[in-house]
Amino acid sequence: MSFECLTSQINGLSEQVEALILEGDEEQCSALLAQRLVLLEELDLLMRKDKLVSKIYHDFLLSIQHRDREALNMINTSQNKIISDGSHQKKRTNALNTYQKFSE
Repeated sequence: MSFECLTSQINGLSEQVEALILEGDEEQCSALLAQRLVLLEELDLLMRKDKLVSKIYHDFLLSIQHRDREALNMINTSQNKIISDGSHQKKRTNALNTYQKFSE
């Protein structure tokens, strides 16, 4: 496979992962990330043979790293929101239980 083909597929998988994260559907990301890793390994093998595109390859890897950092930030934000929502729900449940005790 060519450099352009591999990078296009890797970017496509990255976009799918980012979309799933935005939708809050992180569970399906694992399979896509595994596919992306296989393609990244294939790209690495290709780049070992062709030193002429090493600068482009380096820039591409930096862009993937940047995208992954942003995706992790989105996941952390989502996780913090879930934890916060759970905490608020627990407080509501406790308040409701307290009111129910007084009404009995």
